[in-house]
Parts: sequence; C-alpha cells; structure tokens
Amino acid sequence: MKLQVLGTIVPALCLCTALAQPLPELNRGPIQAELLAHLSVRHLSGGATAFARVTVDWSGKNCFLKRGSILEARVESAVPRKGADHSELALAFTKAQCNGADLTPIELVLAAVAAVPNEWASAPDSRFGMPMSFSNPNGSNGLPGFGAAGVGDVYTTRLNFVGINHRFPMKPDLRPGDVLDIKGLKLELGTGPNRSSVLSSRNRDVSLYKYTQLLLVHASIAFLPAAPPLAAARRAFNQWARSMPGVQRTTKK
Repeated sequence: MKLQVLGTIVPALCLCTALAQPLPELNRGPIQAELLAHLSVRHLSGGATAFARVTVDWSGKNCFLKRGSILEARVESAVPRKGADHSELALAFTKAQCNGADLTPIELVLAAVAAVPNEWASAPDSRFGMPMSFSNPNGSNGLPGFGAAGVGDVYTTRLNFVGINHRFPMKPDLRPGDVLDIKGLKLELGTGPNRSSVLSSRNRDVSLYKYTQLLLVHASIAFLPAAPPLAAARRAFNQWARSMPGVQRTTKK
C-alpha cells in the first residue's frame, strides 16, 4: 500500500447540526492541534494515552472539530535511547470529540510537528479577546474588587479576557514528515504499529514539550491503495500550505 498525504481543501457541506445551524465547510486539509502535556519516552509505555487540543476549526465526513476539541492518542511504543541505537515514540491518534463532548473513534495520522514558539504574543493575529459582563442589583452582595454599590443600586463591570491563538507555523514548502525547529527529531508517517507515526532521535531521548504543534490528516486520506508516489502527495500538501492565510509565496528564479 502506497502512502499518500493530501492537503487539499474540498468545499462541501457537513452533516446538519441541531437547530438548523449553519453547516461547516468540509475541510480535507490537515487538522491543527497542540499537545496538552509534556511527553517523554522515559515516562511512557505502550498503551498509555496522550491528549492534544484542536487549535483551528476543522470539519470532515461525519466529524466537526471545533477549536478546543480534544484528540486522544495511544502510545504504541516508547523506546529510550539507553540500550538502543536510537529512541522512538510511536503515536496513533484514535479518538476525538467529533460533534460534541464525547470522545469517539477516528483514525488520524500525525503528519508534521513544530516546536513551541518562544513568544506567542508576538505572532500576527495570535491574540483574541473574550468580553464578559457582571451585573449585581444588590450592593450587599457585591463582587470583591469590583467596587461597591448601595442597596437597590445596579452596577455592571465589564472585563476583557485575553488569550493566545496557537497555530501551526505554516510555510510554502511544508511537507509530510516535516519537523520544524526541533533539532535531531525525525518523523515517519504510518510506519509504526497499527499505522502509527513514529518520532525518532539518534542523539537523545524523544521528548515533546507541552504546546508542541501538530498537523494530522485523516487515515482515509493518508492511506490510499494505488496512490500516486509520495512526491505527488507532497506537492498537494505544499499547495494546501500555500493557501493558508499568512503564508508568503515564493517564486524560484
């Protein structure tokens, strides 16, 4: 079976949601996510679970992943470098919060990895605000720190909570298997047990920090019988990356 990782965005409609809300556009491109905890082969064993959080809304066949949805991965193997010529960590993403809060089965393939940026706040369009209001009609039950009011008075306090949008650092020549800004780490797609992706290193134990950025593709796209060579899949992946906002296009001279 030849491996193909496509990065195209196919316009279509997803399943209708409750209350006839607008249908999300079908997105066949990679899923952007980030790790929720530090992973080290020194503290993992086969069968352990790891979790990631979706950072950009994504929709596929029978699955809509809203930003903040959780992905669950199973550790297929965790090999420290001691006693071996290399260290490796094999991850198979098998569950996701598709269309709701419950984790349901899905087969995703880890396709690219990027380091945690040093300064999220300096990235363009990385910050977002969430306004909230607090109203209190009874001054005797005032909120600490929000001022005081007399009995029968009404006051409203408005706050703006600021957060950071974490996104995978796109570039025009992004390819399946790329590892960005993590020295000595190699990624192989679907070569591990149960078609897991394998992260390996020959000079240190494999270790991924919290908020490490991930790109994942659905297995139905990653594994296609009689598919074109991997080079063609890489070209399609590059085309998708160049279509993303904020990616500068380059022209060969």
